[in-house]
Amino acid sequence: MVYLFLFFELSKPEHQIWHHFLSATEQIKPYYLWMAVALMPFNWLIESIKWRFLVKRIENVSIKDAFQAVLAGTSISIFTPNRIGDYLGRIFILKKGDRWDGTIATVVGNISQLLITLLMGSIAIFYYSSSFNDAFFQWNSFFVWLFRFIIILVDFSLLYIYFKSPVIEKQLSKHFDLKRYPLLKHLNLMAEYKISDLAKVLIYSFARYLIYSIQFYLIFVSFDLSLGLLQGFLAVFLIFFVMTIIPSIAIAELGIRGLITIFVFGVISTDLFQQESFESILVSASSLLWFINLAIPAFIGGLFIFNLRFFRKKEKL
Repeated sequence: MVYLFLFFELSKPEHQIWHHFLSATEQIKPYYLWMAVALMPFNWLIESIKWRFLVKRIENVSIKDAFQAVLAGTSISIFTPNRIGDYLGRIFILKKGDRWDGTIATVVGNISQLLITLLMGSIAIFYYSSSFNDAFFQWNSFFVWLFRFIIILVDFSLLYIYFKSPVIEKQLSKHFDLKRYPLLKHLNLMAEYKISDLAKVLIYSFARYLIYSIQFYLIFVSFDLSLGLLQGFLAVFLIFFVMTIIPSIAIAELGIRGLITIFVFGVISTDLFQQESFESILVSASSLLWFINLAIPAFIGGLFIFNLRFFRKKEKL
């Protein structure tokens, strides 16, 4: 089913992935493209290590099982809005651990990844705030600096909430009897994570973010796109930020990614649009990253769905 879904979606004419790719292949540098492909396993390996670290309080999961669970979750998530199917693929690998606790652990990992995306995206917004102002707002300098100050304030607030989440959970447990509620009682797992644990998870998330940012930049370079290192990475940060705040089904991101990439570059660097086939290059680059980091892992993850334990002996009874 996964393979048929991928085949029909990639074949849809409105995505035009093959058309854009073929129109831009004349200037492609395969060496950089293969480097981006080679980084893909490390991207998902780090995610597997991070998830394994988070669920160790529930159950000791081998790195092999964690890797299979993450890929299976990726395979299931392509059918679901905002990739919520990712949770199903992971928690059903657990042999004995409580699956709701496994869901909470997965949520913590996803929140840390989201936080890194928002923080790095805010850096890009801070840097390109003048460009956004010229394109949309036309504020005076005071409001531009006020906007930058708000960005910094929001960033520190998000970090504070993230690291204080165990304390917040403990305070909620004191004032409200969460154990009375079947679902809320599993939030107790949050209190078991120390600040050092959350910091380690954040480092894993940053390492993964750095890998797929490098992949995106390498794909740009493979198409001989004249981007400086700083400009290229900040553009990537901004693209990931916009993709994150737009709700979508993972499979539909193939079309959305191209539009977002064109929009971002249209705001931050109108000069680049003078290059021949520039829009085709942007669509090809964003589509290739989607294909490398989501379509291929989803294809492989489909093989591991049969290893998931949807029912356990106790649950069968």
